[in-house]
Amino acid sequence: NQIKSYDEGPYRFHIQKRIAFLKQFLTTFVKKNGQFQNILDLGCGDGANLRWLKEFGKNIWATDYNLVRLERTYDTMNQLGINVKIYLSDIFSLPFKENSFDLIFFNHVIEHLENDLEALQNIYKITKPGGLVILGTPNEGAFAWKLAYFIEPKIRRNTDHVNFYTADSIKKI
Repeated sequence: NQIKSYDEGPYRFHIQKRIAFLKQFLTTFVKKNGQFQNILDLGCGDGANLRWLKEFGKNIWATDYNLVRLERTYDTMNQLGINVKIYLSDIFSLPFKENSFDLIFFNHVIEHLENDLEALQNIYKITKPGGLVILGTPNEGAFAWKLAYFIEPKIRRNTDHVNFYTADSIKKI
């Protein structure tokens, strides 16, 4: 349960700091540029980030390829009274027109995708000119992670990550 993990899990303080940073950044952005019209949480999982993303936009959209997680999103949003348009879709078959979103939140998804470049090209298509994409991914290409994977190779075999980025390698694509 992603929401329980965000709120009570062992990494909750790290997640809370990340969200506080993003909220501060988006608050400053909105003060300068106005509220976002259409926000998409692409790969929304259980919808944990929708709880705070809603503060920054008029229309909120969410997609995931996993129906079970979307059902959780639907239930949680209904319980919280948050109006979200929810779609079952993966990044390679998005149901949106070009230039649809002025903010796309794409958090901890790209490391799971074989074709990361195609994913980013699809995001580019649905982002409005001048729009903002927030991409989050673990820094698993860093030396410390490489060392950890060398010392404990079973960790890497058990992950569903197919890409291991650093800040530099994600910038290149």
